[in-house]
Amino acid sequence: DPQTRVESAMRDLIRVETTLNEILDFAKPLELNRRPCRIPEVLDGTLSLVANDLEMNRITVTKDYGAHLAPVRCDDAKMQQVFLSIIKNALEAMTPGGHLDIAATPQKGGRMVQIAISNDGAPIPAEHVSKLFEPFFTTKRSGTGLGLATVKKIVDEHQGEIAIAGGQEKGTTVTIQLLD
Repeated sequence: DPQTRVESAMRDLIRVETTLNEILDFAKPLELNRRPCRIPEVLDGTLSLVANDLEMNRITVTKDYGAHLAPVRCDDAKMQQVFLSIIKNALEAMTPGGHLDIAATPQKGGRMVQIAISNDGAPIPAEHVSKLFEPFFTTKRSGTGLGLATVKKIVDEHQGEIAIAGGQEKGTTVTIQLLD
């Protein structure tokens, strides 16, 4: 049927366009609009974007935002992109009824904020952990392998650090450290 072939070709074209845009976005330098941001507000804003997915999958979210967190000079939109990518990956790894823990705590006498996002989903295989931030590395059928590479690029541009640790049997924790 010609109509079905045209629709299929349009879907393929949209998929190719999306992939090309991700590659172009990854390749160009970041322009950061830094200003004092409260990380708990950025995290809560991110959670509101995925609220329907969390509810649909009956994911329990536990938040632990340390008292007296200093604002961090960052691009809040870019940091929200970082948190969104990490949380979406967590949701894909979790089964319905799972738990997502988010903690933001002061470090180094309050000059740094550490954000830890943990899930109780399927752990990342040990052999993949060292490759997670490499461009184009993916274990997903429809992934481009640019999500976590972009996350690392954004964190690096903020002079921050990011690490991922997989559990033995369950769960993964992503830790980000940002200077204030």
